[in-house]
Amino acid sequence: MGSVGSVAILIQAVDSELVIEIKRTCFLEPTFSLFDVRKLLRVREQYIVDADGLLRAGFGDHPPGNYWFTRDFTENETIWYQPVRLDSPLRGEDGLMRDDVRSVSHGLGVVPIVWIKNLPGTDPGSPDGKCTFAAGIDTMIDADYLLSQTVRGLRYSADPTMVLSADEYQLPGMMPQQIPKDASHAISLPQGGEAKLLEINGTGAAASLNMWEALRALALEAMHGNRAHGDRVTAAQSGRAMELMCLGLTWLTGRLRRSYGEFGFVSVLNLICRISQVVPELNIGGKFHGPIEAGNISLVWPPWFEPTFGDMQTMANAVQAARSANAVSVDTAIRMMRPATHVQHVGEEKNKILDDIKAHDERLKALDGQVQDRDPTEV
Repeated sequence: MGSVGSVAILIQAVDSELVIEIKRTCFLEPTFSLFDVRKLLRVREQYIVDADGLLRAGFGDHPPGNYWFTRDFTENETIWYQPVRLDSPLRGEDGLMRDDVRSVSHGLGVVPIVWIKNLPGTDPGSPDGKCTFAAGIDTMIDADYLLSQTVRGLRYSADPTMVLSADEYQLPGMMPQQIPKDASHAISLPQGGEAKLLEINGTGAAASLNMWEALRALALEAMHGNRAHGDRVTAAQSGRAMELMCLGLTWLTGRLRRSYGEFGFVSVLNLICRISQVVPELNIGGKFHGPIEAGNISLVWPPWFEPTFGDMQTMANAVQAARSANAVSVDTAIRMMRPATHVQHVGEEKNKILDDIKAHDERLKALDGQVQDRDPTEV
C-alpha cells in the first residue's frame, strides 16, 4: 500500500473532458513490472465505506454495515467491483464480483495513473519514497520538549515556590503551617534561618534558547535545509554566492525536481498526449487540440538564483572576450549567457542574432551608397 512517501495522479477522460484527480495513496496498492520498476501493471483502490456512503455514491440500498469498495486500474480497463461486506467469509479475489455496468475499457495500453515516489530509497521496488524530513523529526521533537520545559520554568518564575531552611518558623497571628503566597504575609524565622524562592533565572533561559538554536541548526543540516539567517546578510549577494550558501537546499531540490519533474510532470504530459490520441475530441481546459504527439518532452529549469546586474556584466564581458578571440562559437556563447537571458531555443536565438547583423550591414551599405551619390559641391 502507498503512504506519505508517494503521490498518485489519476488522469482520465470523462465525457470527452480531461479530468485530473489526486488519489490518496494509503488506499492504493500498486503492482509494478519486474523488468521496469517504474512501469505500472495495475493499481487497486480499496477502502471501507458504510451503507449510507454506498447509497450516496449510487450503489443502491444495502443492509447497514461496513463494506469494501474495490476498483482496479489496468492497462486497458477500469474495473469496478460490487461492494463486499467487511465480515464476508469470501476474501481477496474470490469475494470480488465485477460490476459490468460501471466498468469501462479505455484502451490506452498503460495504467491511467502516474505514481510518483518522493525521494529515491534503498528498495527500488517499494511503492513509497523516502520522507523528506525524516532526518530532522527526532531532533525537532527534542527541541519542542526543551521549549516546553523552558516556557514552564518562565511561567513558574512569575509565581515561584518558597523554600525555608529552618526547622521552625512563626507567622503573625498564629497562622497554620501552610504559607500563602501573598505579599501581605510576613514570615518569622529563627536565628540563622533562610528563605529562598525557586525560580529559573536569565542564565537558564538563555542556555535553553541556545540549545534550541543548536538543535534547529542540526535538524536543518540533516534535512539539507537552509541555515542562513536573512537578518545577518548586510549586503546584496551574487547569485553564485547565494547558491553556495544554500548548497544543501539546492541539492535536495534537485532530487525533488527529478522525482516530481522528469518522473512526474513529464509522465503526466505523456499520458495526456496518449489520451488525446485515443479520444481525439478531448476537451483540455475548454479547448480542443485534437490528437497531440508527445515527441521528446523535456523540462527547462531556471537558475537557482537570479544573477545580479554585476553578475550579468561580468558574464557579458567574459563571453565577449571569448567570442572576440574565436575561443567559442556563437552557439556556445548563447548557452553561456542563458542564465541571464533565459533563452529557451539556442537555434532560434542564433538566427535572430544573424538576422540583426545582416540588417545592420544592409543599413551601413545603404548609408555608404547615399554618401557616395552626393554631389561634392554640396559639401
